[in-house]
Amino acid sequence: MGYAQRHATVFCGAFALIRVGLEGRRTGTANIDDTDSTVGLWVGGGVYWTLKRHFNIGFDLRLSGAEVTLFGKDRQAGGFHSGLILGYHWDCV
Repeated sequence: MGYAQRHATVFCGAFALIRVGLEGRRTGTANIDDTDSTVGLWVGGGVYWTLKRHFNIGFDLRLSGAEVTLFGKDRQAGGFHSGLILGYHWDCV
């Protein structure tokens, strides 16, 4: 059983629960803090290559975002993620 496909690309997306918090201290006052949670979106993609029939190596990139409210001001939350894919797979019969 040979492998005609030596690499694969992956694209995906979903909903994300994003929670943020900020705390601090103003001079001469007590600690202040605020938190917010909301549903946002994330999208991602990547590519991996199959080496020596069973070993995979590649990378993925993801981006998430949502609008939250902290201390009465709307702000953007989320971020960027990058990762390395290292894996092993076996033949399915």
